Amino acid sequence: MTNIESASLMERVDRMERQLLWWKSAVAVTGLAVAVLAGFVLNIFYGASVRTGQIAVAHSHQMSDEIVAKRFVVVDALGKRRAILDADSESGTLALTGGGYESILESSGIGLLDQGGHPRAGLTMKLFKNEPALMLEDQTAAEMTVLRTGSLHYDAKNGTRALYDAEGLRLWRNSQPAADFGVNEGGSLLGFYDRAGKPRTLLSLDKDEPALEFVDQSGTTRAVIGNASLTNSQTGSTENTGPSSVILFGKNGHVVWRAP
Repeated sequence: MTNIESASLMERVDRMERQLLWWKSAVAVTGLAVAVLAGFVLNIFYGASVRTGQIAVAHSHQMSDEIVAKRFVVVDALGKRRAILDADSESGTLALTGGGYESILESSGIGLLDQGGHPRAGLTMKLFKNEPALMLEDQTAAEMTVLRTGSLHYDAKNGTRALYDAEGLRLWRNSQPAADFGVNEGGSLLGFYDRAGKPRTLLSLDKDEPALEFVDQSGTTRAVIGNASLTNSQTGSTENTGPSSVILFGKNGHVVWRAP
């Protein structure tokens, strides 16, 4: 090979190396540009996605105008039931449980249960014609006390009862009246009943006039000590005796003896 040919070959090789270096630089620059562009696009897309997700989450936490369900149950960390909101009953029920006790809230009242599940106290509006009433029971439900508007009522399964209201106090024995104590505008009255529930002894103060009256089993007055109103069957006139008088009556209700 001549020196001219050798020089020409070296020039072509040198030119090819410079072109190859240029292409490598161009490819590197192009790759970097593509990477930057791709990163920019991904950032726009990912950022939009994140913002969209944030907006969706924000919307999901917005207050709802209405939540509809028939029953809600709340349990503690051990899975024990602590509260129930139930719409299956007629008036809707909220039950709270804790320490073995249970409280029940309805639209018509509140009930408290002991650890054995027995009703022990209640406040209700539906038992006495829309009058509020407070009820207290013992553990066996053998005794109950009811406080109503204007009255206090005690009831036991053995028939013992007591009622106190604006008219006075009445006691029952074996479901029969046993005693009365009452007051009114005219005076006051203390009455005692036999085992059949019939009044037998009455102590009264009527228009400031005292009287003690004894009644037989048929309901006929047999004796009066003090003030009494006597009607003459022949003339129809009425006589009021004094507090110091004593009058005895027969089975037919006629006076058989009196003093004075």
